[in-house]
Amino acid sequence: MSQSEETELRQSDPLAYLAQRKFSSIIKCPRTGLRVSYAQLGDPDGIPVLFLMPAGASRWLAVPQGGAIVVDRPGIGATPVVPLQDRIRLTCEMMVSVLEHLKIKLSHLIAASAGIYYALHLLLHHPEIFQTILSPPPHLYLISAWSPPLPPDHPDWYRSYLSYIPTGLIKTQHFTIPHLTRIGKSASTLWESLSNKTTSLTRLLYRSEDAVVQEPEEEVEVERRSDWGDFGDQCCLSCTMMKYCQAEELRGMGEDHLLCLNRGSNTGYEWFERTISSLAFRIVSSPSTQKPQECPPSPSDAVPRQANVLKVDIWWGLQDAMVPRPGQLWLNRALSQEGIKLNVHDVPDGDHNNL
Repeated sequence: MSQSEETELRQSDPLAYLAQRKFSSIIKCPRTGLRVSYAQLGDPDGIPVLFLMPAGASRWLAVPQGGAIVVDRPGIGATPVVPLQDRIRLTCEMMVSVLEHLKIKLSHLIAASAGIYYALHLLLHHPEIFQTILSPPPHLYLISAWSPPLPPDHPDWYRSYLSYIPTGLIKTQHFTIPHLTRIGKSASTLWESLSNKTTSLTRLLYRSEDAVVQEPEEEVEVERRSDWGDFGDQCCLSCTMMKYCQAEELRGMGEDHLLCLNRGSNTGYEWFERTISSLAFRIVSSPSTQKPQECPPSPSDAVPRQANVLKVDIWWGLQDAMVPRPGQLWLNRALSQEGIKLNVHDVPDGDHNNL
């Protein structure tokens, strides 16, 4: 199917477009013995990129992005839930098995938000998935990367409202959020009804020749939203995609958030410091693929140049409420080590979810 034909199908028949096998494939991971669902988006003959999604995001949500391989983490899609303490390790083993199944070696990694956990683990423990191993390392792109809340006794501590969310709510959000959304819709409808009745009553009580009555503006059709609940007909690709996402397993949404908030899995700031330091040391210690010099080094060149550098580009939204500026700066410092070249891109009007 040509690109133009695929674009036309995407717009005219979302059901037929999403029925393509590339959006929903399943293998049995030989390392874990568990099923894994994944999507291979974009051109199979193009540059292979693994996209590590934000917390709890299904492969269906990556459909509009295109051009990447997306693996459902445990508790998402057809991938079963695993113990929280083993989540990062087992997830990465599943990703390695998917890449081996597809006979793909990576040159790049893209991670959004909580995807940074899996990106760092893959780089440190599974360098074999990359075309050049770690000599030189692949290019890592981080979008609104997750930065862990710091404890109150930490010198760089900052207030994070996410720390106040009860663990029980996080664990059960895959079925509590839809109910809360419906309650919110009901409350909005009730408020709208009361507002209309109040306006009518005000007009009745204060009607006079001198009174200025504000006539209602012409009704404008509200854009269809993709909130959880009744979506009606599959009017477009977005609605259909969200329907598919909600029809599958979603418990992994809360599991990823528990990781981010360090609730029972030791994935707080110490995990980041330890993992990043180990990765940087491994990169610096990896054999260099740099061509040998024709002439011996001069005495002034006592320390040989290090060719292996992990290039990391990170994008921050300066309006990000989930990872506020102090958390962004902390992660920038944590990544600023020998063997890692960090390029920071600050987006003044960017938020956590719109970069």
